Amino acid sequence: MNGKGGSPPSLSTNRKSNKVVLPQIQRHPAYFEDPYKNSILFSFKLKDRQDEMLKRIVLEHAKQEEQVALEPYGGKCRPREKSPEYPKTCLSEDRAIRTNYYYMKERVEHLPITPASDESFKHITDLFIEIKLLEIHKPDSFK
Repeated sequence: MNGKGGSPPSLSTNRKSNKVVLPQIQRHPAYFEDPYKNSILFSFKLKDRQDEMLKRIVLEHAKQEEQVALEPYGGKCRPREKSPEYPKTCLSEDRAIRTNYYYMKERVEHLPITPASDESFKHITDLFIEIKLLEIHKPDSFK
């Protein structure tokens, strides 16, 4: 055996010594083709490649969707809708504020975002507002 994977030696005795030469260990043919192919230690590379391919597919799909969405506007961003404006001679300041309020209210009602629940609002206030400030402004019934 010279370590190069040649043919196995015969079962004859070695002429220099009286020891019997053992046959080469029989291995599955796939071992010689690619010994690392079925190894668990090297399977992580396949996962990385799959993740990269998935990210690439998602990005390509997002770019296509963006192009389809921007086609009606000549490839530029969609223009924002402006709030209604009336001439200052026809509109008092209070009426302008009220009109702007109703416009903003209408826009917010059509958004797909749901309002925050009381539990999440309480969690946010507890997380970002100091306890001393909360104690000052809380009524006695909530303590």
